[in-house]
Amino acid sequence: MGGEKERDERVFHIAIDVSNVKSNEDLHSLLKSSLNFPDFYGMNMSAFWDAITGLVEMPINLTFIGWNSSPLVQYLSYSYTPILSQVCRITCCTASYSL
Repeated sequence: MGGEKERDERVFHIAIDVSNVKSNEDLHSLLKSSLNFPDFYGMNMSAFWDAITGLVEMPINLTFIGWNSSPLVQYLSYSYTPILSQVCRITCCTASYSL
């Protein structure tokens, strides 16, 4: 019927464990494989933004595990947090990182 919302067919939940990330390349490889980014994914935050806002269907719920325990991710947190906060607006993100 007109006006009815179609059933949400997205994956309900994806958990990404970033606690063992040791490099920017590690992080982007993990994001690429976990979120099924295309082979041409650019392995940087601009490409990440492009992927999550138009190339792939994001899960309803996304969890980042170990965000606060990875030294690299803590170092990158300042520049990545604004983008990840936008991810939280796109999904029902339960990321364990500090904004």
